Amino acid sequence: QHYFEIGLELEKEKHDIRFLSFNLRPSIIACSRIVSLDYEVLNAGQEDEENAFLSIKNAELEIDSMMQDISMDAGTDDNKVSKSAKLKIEDSAASGEYTITAGIHYDNGELSDSRTAKLTIADCQSKKESEKLLLLQNQKITTTAEKTQIPQTEISFSDDVHIRLLVLS
Repeated sequence: QHYFEIGLELEKEKHDIRFLSFNLRPSIIACSRIVSLDYEVLNAGQEDEENAFLSIKNAELEIDSMMQDISMDAGTDDNKVSKSAKLKIEDSAASGEYTITAGIHYDNGELSDSRTAKLTIADCQSKKESEKLLLLQNQKITTTAEKTQIPQTEISFSDDVHIRLLVLS
């Protein structure tokens, strides 16, 4: 067997914060206008990062939010941050598909990395109408079932007896 030893020199940027993930939950909303933002960021740079911040933006929905005081160590220990936050979408927002942009920034405001996620806003009225229709359908099924009564018959068997049943409806 032969073994080879290879030496690699890794050059890291002094500052380098990256998204590992960015998600919206749920990605489709209607009447409820609260969305959870889940994100994970990594400090891949040589320096500790203090006071980094996350920006969340969408001009059409008039979203311009910041989540501040994100701190991560350099190296391999404590160099990740995973967080969730709630985002309130205005009730007046029109139905449609929107792109929400998240950016991770250094403490001086410079953008390090960004990600996007799609958010679909459905018409709340049509959802209410479909819920009413479903409720009415369930009531109709329940009412029909309540009116139909099935008679119960008890039958006992003894040895060597054959029975033929004719059921008429």
